[in-house]
Amino acid sequence: MTSTPTDLAAAFTDRFGGEPDGLWSAPGRVNVIGEHTDYNDGFVLPFAIKHSTTVAAAVRPDRIVRVASTFAPDDAPVPADLDSLAEGGVEGWAAYPLGVLWALEQSGHRCPGMDLLVDSSVPVGAGLSSSAALECSVAVAANELSDAGVSRRELAAIGQLAENRMVGAPTGIMDQSASLLGEAGHAVFLDCRTTESRLVPLDLEGAGLELMVIDTRVSHSHSTGGYAARRRSCELGAELMGVPALRDLSVKDLAKAAGVLDEETFRRVRHIVTENARVWRTPSRCSPRRDRRRSGHSSWRATPRCGTTSRSPVRNWTRPWTRRSTREPSAPA
Repeated sequence: MTSTPTDLAAAFTDRFGGEPDGLWSAPGRVNVIGEHTDYNDGFVLPFAIKHSTTVAAAVRPDRIVRVASTFAPDDAPVPADLDSLAEGGVEGWAAYPLGVLWALEQSGHRCPGMDLLVDSSVPVGAGLSSSAALECSVAVAANELSDAGVSRRELAAIGQLAENRMVGAPTGIMDQSASLLGEAGHAVFLDCRTTESRLVPLDLEGAGLELMVIDTRVSHSHSTGGYAARRRSCELGAELMGVPALRDLSVKDLAKAAGVLDEETFRRVRHIVTENARVWRTPSRCSPRRDRRRSGHSSWRATPRCGTTSRSPVRNWTRPWTRRSTREPSAPA
């Protein structure tokens, strides 16, 4: 949070002329393992972080929504009429909160008009799911203010629908699920096809570990650039292999895939297949292993146009610390 709850409530009153009905928050996330597996119907293991997005909201007597942000205090609120919201019809950051309200209504839940003021401590474009934190904070607020009674799991799907259809980003459901289903001291083991999940204890302190989340200052966008192209490539690989999604391939299928796919597509397919296997093994393993610390990153980085060289120096810099912090004292060097 960049504002205290009291400050945010006061800012809401200054902006909209009345007190908010409440404040609702949702966290960003870090992914332990499971890179690019979510949109391939695979498995992921993310956890929620302390950085979060908070929305102050108040119901209006009409069907008008006004959205504003503490990061642009001089900008006029973005207005929208819920009766005329259309898929892809909103530009800029307001597409995320307005998209959630649109998606709720598409799912059969009528929303009242409302005023929304957004504040966040989740870095934008840094890979910590600032967009999902925004979507989920608005989703839980709208769910309560409209008495919709939607479950957290359903709200995650509504957030994904908003991002896919209103924003135009072909993301999976991992980020919203981590934000809405995560609990302190646990990671979320998520099956991205069925959306079934379970909490996995993540007692870093008890294991003598510390979490380092490093902002490499490499910005990215899910709605533009290589993300959509990589997803299309993975979908093509699944189509050529005759399966609904890459989740349906096993490591044993890779020999056949090597003879069917071009080199770039094969490397992407190989990463997804082997990463799913790594994610599946991770919760049951108590002692850290090299494949979990490095293989997921190395597999994706080695795949053509799938990694970013800007992160690699940071990854290399941390290796001496990961070796020291995770090796058992009696283990061989």
